[in-house]
Amino acid sequence: MLVIAGALGSIMYVWNYGTLKRYEYEIQNKVSVGWLLGLGPSLGSVRVPGIGLVYADLAHGIPPLFSHFITYLPAFHSTVVLICIKYLPVNMVPQEEHLLIGTNAYSMYRCAARYGYKDLHKKDDNFEHLLFQSLIRFIQFEALQNPSDCE
Repeated sequence: MLVIAGALGSIMYVWNYGTLKRYEYEIQNKVSVGWLLGLGPSLGSVRVPGIGLVYADLAHGIPPLFSHFITYLPAFHSTVVLICIKYLPVNMVPQEEHLLIGTNAYSMYRCAARYGYKDLHKKDDNFEHLLFQSLIRFIQFEALQNPSDCE
């Protein structure tokens, strides 16, 4: 029994260490929006219609994996949403505050999906629908705030 506990403890330690190292790498090598905008015409990429969803652990900045994705793929979606899932030290997050949308630039948006420790962690079939509705509301609100950007 002690051997099994030691083996499981070792596996959990290695898992935690690897996750921490990956997060530190992403923090140190995150891509700036300026670098991304500077690549614009020189990439030769084609923007195809649609919405691309990219999962990222980073709450701020663009993960290094996305720079690799943009550099080596000939096409990517016209709208890109970087999704970050965060668990907060509160028991439940109200439904209207689950998804926070922000903008980066270049038709890229950031979404923070926030959950509390008592929120049910089941497969949410409405997640995509809620994400798209929140994104539409954010874009409409942004257009009302800056009408000169829409012309």
